[in-house]
Amino acid sequence: MTQVYELRDRTLIYLIGNDFNQIIGSKLPSNLEVLKVLFYNLRKVKLCLRQCASLVVKEVLVFWEKARIPVKDVQRYIDKLEKLYNNWRDLQKHASRKNQNQKNKEQAFIDEFDN
Repeated sequence: MTQVYELRDRTLIYLIGNDFNQIIGSKLPSNLEVLKVLFYNLRKVKLCLRQCASLVVKEVLVFWEKARIPVKDVQRYIDKLEKLYNNWRDLQKHASRKNQNQKNKEQAFIDEFDN
């Protein structure tokens, strides 16, 4: 029974949870949903970060077009998503640290999930 939990723990992503294969729902996607789809493409589809970010941004643009939100150059959103991923990566590298500074950074990152 403990082996099943260990396998599930390996699939969990630090601060994110489980990954999703696509953004679902009728509302605008949050940063958390976008990151989950990004990690699905990175880990399961095994694409590079730039390709994954491009796919996810194209998927998000569909929602923005339905909501008639004006869109800038797609490259800006890809760079922004890569920056979000790199912020997560920096937090993951120092996950074993339990000092207050690391906890504050993690909480600030989690607070941005609903945006």
